[in-house]
Amino acid sequence: MDFAGGGQTTTDAINTVAPHGRVVIVGMAKDFAEINTMNMILKELTFAGSQGSTTDDLRDCLELMASGELDPIINVISFDQIGEGIDILTVCS
Repeated sequence: MDFAGGGQTTTDAINTVAPHGRVVIVGMAKDFAEINTMNMILKELTFAGSQGSTTDDLRDCLELMASGELDPIINVISFDQIGEGIDILTVCS
């Protein structure tokens, strides 16, 4: 899930998700994002937009993480470290 929707975060989500995965963009930081459609095609991804999620949706996501079916890499950073965080995403994708 891309809760930022800042263009680069959408690209990073597409590059990071596993083949046959789904990218859901929730954030609306930018009106437009340039994405690598070749990566979407070759990985056979599903791309969806959402105006938000319910608490049930978030609970289901957390349950998938707790069960190990969804194993994201999570790094907690401060606001001042956002630039570094983007760099980390670039290296990890």
